[in-house]
Amino acid sequence: MTTASHEKDIACSLNDKQFSKRREMLRNALFNHVVYVRRLERGLKLDFEESSERRAAVEQVIDLEKQCCGFLSFTISPPGEGLSLSIEGPLEAQPFVHSFMKRLEKP
Repeated sequence: MTTASHEKDIACSLNDKQFSKRREMLRNALFNHVVYVRRLERGLKLDFEESSERRAAVEQVIDLEKQCCGFLSFTISPPGEGLSLSIEGPLEAQPFVHSFMKRLEKP
């Protein structure tokens, strides 16, 4: 009997060139604006100064990252409650999740 696995691969689907471009976009649009980082049990929570422009940038990042890192979940705080982004994944993805910020540092 064969069973189908519904688990998502724990890997980014971008190639090296695409990842390099994405890293630069993430740094400029998002990570240069983080004011506080907290570790969560299954991920990270990033806090930003709230503005409509920053919220739009975070929403754009979520849309892009869902396409290449389907094993991660992204949650943005509701408008008017500050601006936070939680990035979480399964336990086996924690080394990847917790290295997320380090991987986005300048090479």
